[in-house]
Amino acid sequence: MKWLAATLLVVAVVYTPQLGTPFELQDDHRIIAPLVKPHTGALSMYVGELRSDMENVGRFRPVNQVFDVIGPVVLGPRPLLWHLVSLLLAMSVAALLFHVGKTAFASPAAGAVLALVTLLAPDPGPTSTWYRLGPKEAWGMLFLAAALALIVARRNEVLTFVLVALAVYSKESFLLLVPAITLLRGCEAIQRAPFSGEKRPSASPRLLRDVSTFAYAALFAIGTIALVVAVNTAGAQSYGGQSLRMTPMDLLGVLGNDILRAPKLAVWFIPFLLALRYRRPAPTSVLIFLAWVVPQYALHATRGGFWDHYWLPCVVAFAAANAWGISVLRGKMRAVALVVFALWTVNAMRIDVTAVRNHREKARVQQEAVRIAAEHVRTEDDLVIVHDPSTQSEIALAFADFVRARGGRYRRAILHDPNDGPVRDGAVIVHLREPAPPRAGYERRDASGRREYLSLCQWEWVSIPFGLQVDVKSK
Repeated sequence: MKWLAATLLVVAVVYTPQLGTPFELQDDHRIIAPLVKPHTGALSMYVGELRSDMENVGRFRPVNQVFDVIGPVVLGPRPLLWHLVSLLLAMSVAALLFHVGKTAFASPAAGAVLALVTLLAPDPGPTSTWYRLGPKEAWGMLFLAAALALIVARRNEVLTFVLVALAVYSKESFLLLVPAITLLRGCEAIQRAPFSGEKRPSASPRLLRDVSTFAYAALFAIGTIALVVAVNTAGAQSYGGQSLRMTPMDLLGVLGNDILRAPKLAVWFIPFLLALRYRRPAPTSVLIFLAWVVPQYALHATRGGFWDHYWLPCVVAFAAANAWGISVLRGKMRAVALVVFALWTVNAMRIDVTAVRNHREKARVQQEAVRIAAEHVRTEDDLVIVHDPSTQSEIALAFADFVRARGGRYRRAILHDPNDGPVRDGAVIVHLREPAPPRAGYERRDASGRREYLSLCQWEWVSIPFGLQVDVKSK
């Protein structure tokens, strides 16, 4: 219980500061969509979101679309409730992964390693899942962790399949885990105590295992076909299409770049490397690890490696490798590995708490800019948003939606690319990128804040100012 309590305490300390964070521009505009766009009902909204996802984005995420429809109805435009749910998801996944590690490796310390490496993998990286509302990996991770808990406990094949299906149809990253999960269920390593040599009787008849293996294969095939159809419909330049444009050179480049980054995400692999002096992992365990990790690289190679929440399912495998190492080590080597893990945890907490605080400040500045714009536009006015179309098109549209949700009424929102020429006149001009000097006849309002970083060199918090500029037409 001490290991579990410590694990949950660390997760709570890191992610509780997100409470009080307002909505951010990126992705969170979907939450306030019912306030600014008329809809005919939950079912029609769901079908519309699913079709748009497949036809315009090139992705197949039917489970995530359920939450996109239900969430705004149940939680409403209240960011505190949304972030509270995010915190509860992080705590729940941590508890489930702790149980998985403790059961599979017969060690509560291994359970803590599996949970904390997955939940704290240092930012920038997968941890944005637990404090940003846009990423949907948190729900997929909840389903995955619950399924793994049932697998290692050898219980309830039907519920396990349902949970895996929910995870698989959440996002493509989870779809690619089906082969590894099938191996985990059916290989010789599971016919014994997981990842050890202790004999165990089979938990289910052979016929049932054969039928369930076929069901998992069908699950994977349906998801893959749907994804291919979505990509072909949306086109090669769509979000999903770009993810699948992987070449061998892309893969080699990402692998080379992550040689330094991946160990950072996994306690520098020190517990695992120390354990190799005493025991070699079972071949089936190595096969499961490769089946888990390699497809993730194949899918995300075009996105440049471990830089975002897409990689969260992949981090689970690195966490499991070190959890195995902790369970194998004894005596002084185990103490060394635990000290390394403790140092890694403290450093990860430093990085992640900073990321959570800075995200809260960024969202506050964005909403302050929204407030200024909403207070100075009228029904006959134009709202001009200066942005970079290659990186800020979604954020620009979201800004316009948030202005409406905040009560601002304007005739039209003009999204302006600075490369297209001079900025057009409007009652309010919002600069999402570096602004030009203030124009004659306009008053510049600043929504400003400060990002803070804990410097290990100076042993103090270093503040970096940032902000958004809003030009308001003089009366």
